[in-house]
Amino acid sequence: MRAAPAPLLKIKLDREAIVDKVAAIRRAAPDATLIVDANEAWSGLALPPLFAALLPYRVVMLEQPLPAGEDAALQHIAHPIPLCTDESCHTRRDIAALRDRYEMINIKLDKCGGLTEALAMEVALPVALQAEHVDLDGPIWLAADSSPFLFCSQG
Repeated sequence: MRAAPAPLLKIKLDREAIVDKVAAIRRAAPDATLIVDANEAWSGLALPPLFAALLPYRVVMLEQPLPAGEDAALQHIAHPIPLCTDESCHTRRDIAALRDRYEMINIKLDKCGGLTEALAMEVALPVALQAEHVDLDGPIWLAADSSPFLFCSQG
């Protein structure tokens, strides 16, 4: 029995052969929804032609193309594919400065400080129930569960 095709693929790409890699993945998964996560790796690349070159492959979102702190460069760059911030946005205080650069935010509970801040970042909407894309792979990268006592002072 053959496994069902993945409906959504999040592709983590460095700066090498970006379009070729996406093209190969699209050929292998013609019906999947593709999200590309640059993990801050595309600094110094010609972004407008790169964004345009990815468009035919039906990429629905590009995540954090530039390093945190270099987001201002995105302000005047046309991007036909919506951009999502990740490393640049930790709490609701970061949102206003990024509003004219990104259309989406990757809200991570560990990054923002927990569910209370995540809900505040989403203006009190239930995070997962109202999100179009939910990325829940963060905990699988942990070597061990975090301890609730880790942040408590002793003594």
